[in-house]
Amino acid sequence: MNKLILWNFLIVVIALNNMAEASLPEHPVCGVHTGDSTSATTEFPWTAHIVYTKPGNKKGIHCRGTLINERYVLTGGHCVRKLPKTFVLSHVKLGGINSANDIAVAEIIPNENYDAASNNNLNDIALLKLEKDVQFNDKVQPICLPVDAADRKVDLTSKVLKISEYEHSKTANNVEVYEVPKNDCKVYYDTQKISILDSQICAGAELARNSCKGSGGGALMKYGTSAKSNTQHFTLVGVSSFGPRMCGTIAEPDVYTRVSDFMDWIVSKVN
Repeated sequence: MNKLILWNFLIVVIALNNMAEASLPEHPVCGVHTGDSTSATTEFPWTAHIVYTKPGNKKGIHCRGTLINERYVLTGGHCVRKLPKTFVLSHVKLGGINSANDIAVAEIIPNENYDAASNNNLNDIALLKLEKDVQFNDKVQPICLPVDAADRKVDLTSKVLKISEYEHSKTANNVEVYEVPKNDCKVYYDTQKISILDSQICAGAELARNSCKGSGGGALMKYGTSAKSNTQHFTLVGVSSFGPRMCGTIAEPDVYTRVSDFMDWIVSKVN
């Protein structure tokens, strides 16, 4: 009987892994940037600009997200739950901020444990299910996720990470950032009575920049190899959550939701 239970358990585990692989693409389908990845202004093809309808039928982009397969965009919980009551999330814009590639959002799926009233934005992650499948091309591609267990445990402290920032300009500002050790991050946020937990990543750039308001929900990316691919590609490691008034630096870091901690949740929803 015990052997039968163990066998059934293994079948379920294998089935879940296969479901994850089937629903979430792997390199080279994902994580490929055909543009100049070293450019400071080239937009990444998985960037989703989240469009809100405001009073007077005005449209505005106040958050970003990341395309993870042909039907889903990953973003921050605060982008769907911490909204002015007059804002309605209507669609996403793919293929560039000036693109006409607008796709309606069919379903908004915030993490069930996200608390919009908390000051540390714990579990700040959400999925947007699109109304129709996305057709991939050189300007619209999904990013890779840490599907494999080995990729979920990668130490980011020695890695150069990338983020894209937007403010009033319609041009992306790609910045290299570095993970800030949790204890150092806690020293900064303890002064504001904000708890930083293991499911969050702190990161900042070496130099201060202008305000990056409007980049919430956007991607914190790692460029490198993975457990199943020795070819360099981009993997999503964090979702922009909150930070200081100005863009985060190593001394005053931004906080991101750690994607690897939510992979089981993501897989359960996209399936």
